[in-house]
Amino acid sequence: MLKAGTRLDVTVSYLRMTDNPGLSEAPLPAGHHLTRAIEPPVWYFLSLYQSVGRDWEWNDRFQEGEAELAHYVSDPAVELWTEI
Repeated sequence: MLKAGTRLDVTVSYLRMTDNPGLSEAPLPAGHHLTRAIEPPVWYFLSLYQSVGRDWEWNDRFQEGEAELAHYVSDPAVELWTEI
């Protein structure tokens, strides 16, 4: 157990897919559908980010400013898909 306030060195890694691997999409279970969020607001992105990443300590996006996040989610290269 670490004492409160102990500083730890960490390494943050990212995985980025720059090319489509040419694989076919896995089918969704019956009754499930995905839809793309068009121009999602920052709060929507952060709520999904927290829901998906909570158990893995995803928190780096919460350190970014509103303008920086808005720029990220509005980037045409970024797609946000959710189940409806």
